[in-house]
Amino acid sequence: VSTQSTGKDPSIEILIESVLHIHAKLTGWNTDAQKNLPAFERAWKKYKDNQDIKWFMMADDDTWIFVHSLATFLKTYFTKHQYNPEKCYYFGEAWRGSCPAKKSYWFAQGGAGILLSRGCLQKMEGHFQQCVQRHKGCWAGDMSVAACLIDSDIELIPLYDFHSVPLWKEKKGPFCKWPYDNVYVRRPFSHPITLHPCKNNHFELLKGLENNISRPHWMDIQEAKRRWGGIQETEADIFF
Repeated sequence: VSTQSTGKDPSIEILIESVLHIHAKLTGWNTDAQKNLPAFERAWKKYKDNQDIKWFMMADDDTWIFVHSLATFLKTYFTKHQYNPEKCYYFGEAWRGSCPAKKSYWFAQGGAGILLSRGCLQKMEGHFQQCVQRHKGCWAGDMSVAACLIDSDIELIPLYDFHSVPLWKEKKGPFCKWPYDNVYVRRPFSHPITLHPCKNNHFELLKGLENNISRPHWMDIQEAKRRWGGIQETEADIFF
């Protein structure tokens, strides 16, 4: 993610690149822990000399990203707090995890998105492969990213606006830091940044919504849900 203007949108430029081919032979959860750190390493090697690239984000391919909401967050949050992306900031939805080499810690849930400042990848430069080996006991790649950052005393900054698992009921389980039940009731005018997981028809519907409203809040999404009466309830539950 770059803070360079696109001309059409004066706030931010988003660079999107697929890294799926890196581990084309690795499939499923059995090798998930081996994917995230090498992908971030590849992105850093490719873009580290481009000083316009300030932010790096990774999310699943069934995740919808509200690009304007992400851009606004990066612009306003860091202007307000005078944060420098050359330092390390690690954002995401907080889940609780544990790996053999790192017990009980908070990590950014990878489906909803892992957002790292340039300073984080710079801090990990030269240590990616060591991190892969040190934390190969982690069963998930998002956990191994967090464990690697914790090795450098970097901890997660949790974000409400990165979302995974159904939001229509309370989120339960050993991973979670707080319940997200009825988030659109408690924070109806907040702007979600990511929604995960989504199905193909959800992408089409969200595209239509974002074409009309660049930064929809939860009330917009709830209204859209009411208009999308053709969605089967089981699909709607997965999305909302």
